[in-house]
Amino acid sequence: MILKTANAGLVFTKNEGSLIADKYKINSVYPNPFNPVIKINYSIVKTADVSIKIFDIKGREITELVNSKQSNGNYEITLDGNSRNLSTGIYFVSLLINGSLMDSKKIILIK
Repeated sequence: MILKTANAGLVFTKNEGSLIADKYKINSVYPNPFNPVIKINYSIVKTADVSIKIFDIKGREITELVNSKQSNGNYEITLDGNSRNLSTGIYFVSLLINGSLMDSKKIILIK
């Protein structure tokens, strides 16, 4: 389905696809840059041990947001930079499935 607007010809699309995940991935991180809260949306294909970790620019693990067995589906987790004592900088959010890295996205915290 295509939705059209009257604002300078911008076109937006609406995805009416399946709610079942078809890929292990981080779908979106928003807002990015963030201050102090960011939402992380990710997809799991089948039941697995899931870990969502935050790393700094040097590759050091800062915190682990998720460490549990999860079934197929789409999930959302929130990272609050203030409660995790994060300083301004570049970080990476990584999705690990059964200990293997599946996807990673860069996030930027601006205070």
